[in-house]
Amino acid sequence: MRGVGRWHRHAGACCRIYVGRLASLPTPVRAAGAVAAVCGAVAAAAGIAGCGTRPDASAATVMARRPPVTAYVVGVSETVTPIRVANNTALSGIRVAAAPLAIAAAPGGRTVYVASWVNVLRPRGVVTPISTVTRRPGRPIRVGGGPLWITFTPDGRTAYISSSSVTVINVADGRVVHVIHGGGPVAVTPDGKTAYIITGRHTITPIRTATGKPGKPVRVAAIPILTAIAPNGRTLYVVSDPDPNKRVRAVVTPVSVRAGVPGRPIPAGVHPDAIAITRNSSTVYVINTGSGAVTAISAAARRAEKTIPVGRYPYAIAITPDGKTAYVTSDGSGTVTPIRTATNSAGKPIKVDAGPQDIAITPDGKTAYVTSFYANTVTPIRIATNTAGKPIGVGYEPELIVIAP
Repeated sequence: MRGVGRWHRHAGACCRIYVGRLASLPTPVRAAGAVAAVCGAVAAAAGIAGCGTRPDASAATVMARRPPVTAYVVGVSETVTPIRVANNTALSGIRVAAAPLAIAAAPGGRTVYVASWVNVLRPRGVVTPISTVTRRPGRPIRVGGGPLWITFTPDGRTAYISSSSVTVINVADGRVVHVIHGGGPVAVTPDGKTAYIITGRHTITPIRTATGKPGKPVRVAAIPILTAIAPNGRTLYVVSDPDPNKRVRAVVTPVSVRAGVPGRPIPAGVHPDAIAITRNSSTVYVINTGSGAVTAISAAARRAEKTIPVGRYPYAIAITPDGKTAYVTSDGSGTVTPIRTATNSAGKPIKVDAGPQDIAITPDGKTAYVTSFYANTVTPIRIATNTAGKPIGVGYEPELIVIAP
């Protein structure tokens, strides 16, 4: 995945600068009432009746069906292309709103959200829910302009759509519950009780997911742009890029989730673009696009253990379900680099089509799928042998990919 810090080629360099500017936003305040209420948006996407109606027998049958494992790809074409994982076949495209910037699958895998800017000249965006059972889009839900990140609570009931503000959506009916002043990627604790939002040039603020009430802000290094919580729920990692327009080293601030206390910042590389954490919470990987390397951080020691060279302009990382291998895409080299997590050593780069962007791995850990921006393809990689398969044609300039269920 492109991680919570992905920026988008078709948005240009301004999008990366915009991410940095999010850090100057004020303390979060719960909005008085909902900005919009789109009744039944997700219900329509799932193929069931909307508000105030009773689903018929055919709708109940649809809901009982378990959707096959499918990869969903989105790019500049304003179309989401589903790929049937069982036979690597691209299916008919699903139309979404203009300028899609983010995609994510809800826990459980029955709904995929696609966030679109719609009109870059106006502060308005939308989220389109797509049913993975019917592969049909639901009614778009209005959110803030330039929505770059989508985060779900572990129970799949709530979605956070982030731009210059954070729109909180009730997934069951598509209602906008409230809007939080703040921005950047949202990190939610494994128990689903707390969400962390970037609220200032030096601050991250915890939000109670049940009420939307903010807690005490936590001070971190200047210009926080990426956040991630360890799977064990103990530590929040905040990546800060002091100057996105200069070649300066980023730092990672570990924050105790229980105490809300930041630790000493850990040096990383130049222009970080994604962060990933192993399932056992032992190692944190930061992708440094500007320095062509991955910083491996020991969670126990709270220090950078190793800098791992990969290809030019690395963008995305995905870790296999067994935690043994991390895969990193490199746009400039047209490669995917496997990293053995036990030793933090890079293997032989795997050649794929031009402009690899995002990567996602199937739940069974057998296949990784890589989007190639310039070739309009997705390349499947067999994990057991680290070999690339036949590229799959998709929509124009594909960037982002998720796999559901």
